[in-house]
Amino acid sequence: MLARHAESLFWTGRYLERAEDTARMLDVTYHGLLESPPAQARGSWHDLLRVLSLDEAFDWDAHAADGAELAGAISEFLVLDQENPGAIGNAVLRARENVRSVRELVSTELWEAINGFWLELQRRDGDLNRPQRLIGRLKAELEYRDVSELLDEDLHGFLDRLQAGVREVAGAVGPPPSATPRPSTCTPSTSTRRRAPRTRWWSR
Repeated sequence: MLARHAESLFWTGRYLERAEDTARMLDVTYHGLLESPPAQARGSWHDLLRVLSLDEAFDWDAHAADGAELAGAISEFLVLDQENPGAIGNAVLRARENVRSVRELVSTELWEAINGFWLELQRRDGDLNRPQRLIGRLKAELEYRDVSELLDEDLHGFLDRLQAGVREVAGAVGPPPSATPRPSTCTPSTSTRRRAPRTRWWSR
């Protein structure tokens, strides 16, 4: 095995472990504070972010309220915030990129599990709309499928699924806007030039 392949596999495991540890600590803190007073809850959230070395990255001034609002803001910060390098979504993204670089060395089940998890996180993120999710799913299906796997499986079934996916993307995007004629920018002149009466040759 090449050194770069071993490094990619190593970091894949590290990022997945980081995502799992963050998720477990968030789950324990959230459910442990359901019956706690707001003042104690705020201190516990501080402790959680301090353990993750993210207490200074979180904007406490923008979330002065306690209770469910603070819990929701910190949960979104730890799961989906793209500007937070320690977020679960970013850890899964880095794991996905590393395992993609060694796609030929890992099983299809492993790749589909990591890629499916990443797509599910993107589905939950409000910044990514449905057409983009569907296009990303189709792109992943096309780029990371080995030819040998397609030949071993039902090729016609794969093409049918691909065609169904394209139709789903088209339905999510919606019909193209109908062409409407542009209003004419030419306006009739308000003043008309009076022509001089034409002198006929017989009237001279």
